[in-house]
Formats: sequence, structure tokens, C-alpha cells
Amino acid sequence: MKKKNNLSIAELARFSGVSPSTVSRVINNRPGVSEEIYNKVLNTIHKYGIHLAEIRSGKIAVKKAIAVIIPDGKNPFFHLILSGVEEICRKHGYQLFYSSSRNNTEEEKRNLQKLLEINIPGIILIPHSNETEGIKKLIDSGVKIVLADRIIEGIDLPYVITNNENGAYQATLYLLDLGHRSFLYVGGDKNLSTEKSRFRGFTRALEEEGVEIEPEMIIEDSFDSERAYDCVREIINRRKKFTAVFCADDLIAFGAKNAIVDAGISIPDEVSIIGYDDIPFAGYMSLTTVYQPAEEIGRNAMLLLLDALHGRLTEPQKIVLEPSLKIRATCARYGIGSDSYRW
Repeated sequence: MKKKNNLSIAELARFSGVSPSTVSRVINNRPGVSEEIYNKVLNTIHKYGIHLAEIRSGKIAVKKAIAVIIPDGKNPFFHLILSGVEEICRKHGYQLFYSSSRNNTEEEKRNLQKLLEINIPGIILIPHSNETEGIKKLIDSGVKIVLADRIIEGIDLPYVITNNENGAYQATLYLLDLGHRSFLYVGGDKNLSTEKSRFRGFTRALEEEGVEIEPEMIIEDSFDSERAYDCVREIINRRKKFTAVFCADDLIAFGAKNAIVDAGISIPDEVSIIGYDDIPFAGYMSLTTVYQPAEEIGRNAMLLLLDALHGRLTEPQKIVLEPSLKIRATCARYGIGSDSYRW
């Protein structure tokens, strides 16, 4: 079929098998559209050779649109970053589109390929993997890319991250200052930059205090609450002793906390636990955690992307923001519950 340079919203809706209002929601990044429908509309855009961007007089044009790829659509932290990106997009008249890699490298590759095919001018990427092939193709085609929250080894791109090593270091020092010496570390994918940096900060604090941790008390699996629950229950069932848990993000902390409580162990009297990110639910659960300025990450990433799109970046700029410890109710001084320590 012959491709068109422009399609009306009605035509795009007909070819996608959805309603015009659904197409409008996709284009304007409004809620109420499933990822399946979102991708269906994108595929139609690719098939008919049109470009994704703002609507002018009922037509779709490509000048002021950017895309964000997040690794996990279920993690509120990444939606906070999106909120920051969206704020700057609105101020500068840009349309924002996003998709999730679903913590899957192949899905991330497909997302990048789709964006290459529809000629999106700029991308903010929170990478799930260290895969660089798709990114290099986009760069070679002139697409501007900014990394957020995570970096990719072996490729020099502008980025906005936080000082993850220092955040984990300060959190671990706090647990050490409370007298804890028996630790459990529950982390995510050990290939990701955030995991590497947080683990490095955790171990540096222990080493400075002369505290050792057994290899079997180090879990690096995935940034997933259910997996964290299973891993921590396994440790408890093996009757391995620990009085403090450092978790590499809040979702991990939620899973670990539930596993500990379900085993009849008191938090914080018997075990102290710290998370990372300070997503909104952390406050409701009184979780001590490391705050990351997620929306600020998003705002700064979008500002960097605007600079790149307008030729104002002469070299990749690196922005590193500082996290801070949020002390709530899941940590206590070691020994407070020693009389009831049952495992």
C-alpha cells in the first residue's frame, strides 16, 4: 500500500482499529490507554510512514516530540521521573510519549527500534540493560539521547543520575551507628549501574568499620518485590542470622519487609530495614529509605535533551544529584529486641 506523508486522526484511528479519541489520547500521552493499544497505534504510524508528534489542524507532524523509555512501568519511581520530564515538555510545547521495557532486554531493543523507525528526534532513556547496538543506530541517525537514573558503560552520553554510592554509604553508616553488625543485602540486577554503585557504597561502609558480610547474605537478583520476598524467606528458613537489611530500592524493601513480618519477626525491634528511592508508598509504610529527587532527575534530563536538540551541547554533560536519608520507623538500635530474638 502506498504510504502517506500525513494522516488525519480519523484515518489513523481507522487503520489502527481504534477510536479517534483513543488515538488522541495516545498522541497527547493521556491516561486510559493500555500499552497494547499504544503500540498498535505506533505500529500504524510506522506502517504508513508518518511521524509521531504534535497535532496541527487534524494532521500529525513531527517537529516537537520526544520519547521516554522506562524499564518498569510498575515502579512509581520511574513515573516520578516522567512527571519531571512532562513538566519541562509542557513549558516548551513538546509532546511526550513513553513506553516500558518491562525489565526485558529484548523489549528495550524493540522500543528503540520503533523509535528509530518513526524518526523521533529525541529520547530520554532509563536503560534496563547495557545493550548499546540500538542506541548507536539512533545516534548515527541523528537522534539525541539523554540517559536518566542509570548510565551505560562504554558509551559517552549526557546523563542525569544521583550519587548512588554515597546514598548507600550513608544509609549503611546509619545502621552501623545503631550498633548493627549482622547484615543482609538485598539488591537488584548486578549488571546495572545503580546496583553496582549502591552495592559499592554498602560494602565501603562495612569495610571502613571492619564489618564482614558472608557471601550468602548478599542477594543480587532483580528490582522486584515478589522476588525479594522469596529470597528473604529462603534466608530466614535457613535460619541465617541478621539484624539489619539494606535494600537497593523500595520495592525490594517492601518484599523483604513482608517476608520478615510473615516469619513472625518484629521490625524494627528485632530487625532494622532500609530501602532506596523514597517512592510515595514508603512514607505510608514508615519505611526508612534514601530519598532520590526523581522529578528533578526528569526535569534536568529534559533540559539536557532540549540543549542537545537545539545544538547547545558541545560535549555530553553529566549531572550528579545528591540523595538524602529519610529516617522513619523501620530502624532501631541493635539489641532493643534481643530478649525476644527467636531465630
